[in-house]
Amino acid sequence: MHHRLSRRQSLRWALLLAAPALGRLPVPTRVAAASCPDDEEGAFLALINEFRANHGVAPLGLSRTLGAAAAAHSQDMASRNFPRAGSDDNPHVNPDGEGIQERTMAFGWRAARNRWSIGENIFVGDGSAAAAFDWWRDSPPHRAGMLNEEFEAIGIGRAFETDSDWGWYWTSTFASEVDMAPDCAEPEPEPDPEPEPEPDPEPEREPEPEPEPEQEPDPQPEPEPVRPRRPDRPRRDERREPDQGGSGGGRNHRR
Repeated sequence: MHHRLSRRQSLRWALLLAAPALGRLPVPTRVAAASCPDDEEGAFLALINEFRANHGVAPLGLSRTLGAAAAAHSQDMASRNFPRAGSDDNPHVNPDGEGIQERTMAFGWRAARNRWSIGENIFVGDGSAAAAFDWWRDSPPHRAGMLNEEFEAIGIGRAFETDSDWGWYWTSTFASEVDMAPDCAEPEPEPDPEPEPEPDPEPEREPEPEPEPEQEPDPQPEPEPVRPRRPDRPRRDERREPDQGGSGGGRNHRR
């Protein structure tokens, strides 16, 4: 079961300011990854910078080292389930005794101008940027930290653990200058491939003329039936006389 942060606890977990002692600084022992904010963390950055602008305060810039420290602390609280609900645990110090100064130094944050000023806000119980911002804005110590003109850098980290008392854990870490900006630029989109040129349209073919219909031949008149002709009987004068034998052309006589 996840708990909600009460107003009394919110006020008790106020902004912790620390001024590291100058001198020999600890060697960084952790790698500060890119630590680019997720969507909700980015939304919180926009909210706090709008809040500062409305009060005449310069915006905060993201720091890679502070972002890594904030993300690590939120994950540590979620994984080791501290502060426990209903306890008087100090959320700015982990069970190993590590506080904000040790965390930021371990991830390599340094101030080039010797303006050493760091701070931390912690919120638990809700994953939305609006909820975290509203709680910190309505808490006078946290509000003062968000509007602190000495701060120029911020790191933001949130984490979630189902089996923890609070579920969601937020850490915002502040410092007097941005030492190393995270490389959070979105990759440039690849240009769209140039469309292949469309082939020239083929010229429209003229429609072939429809063939003229074949003329039907004129009907031939049917021939009149030929009636068979009877052979003419020879005329009398055309009848042949039988050959007459013997000399003198006399008729043959039977013997």
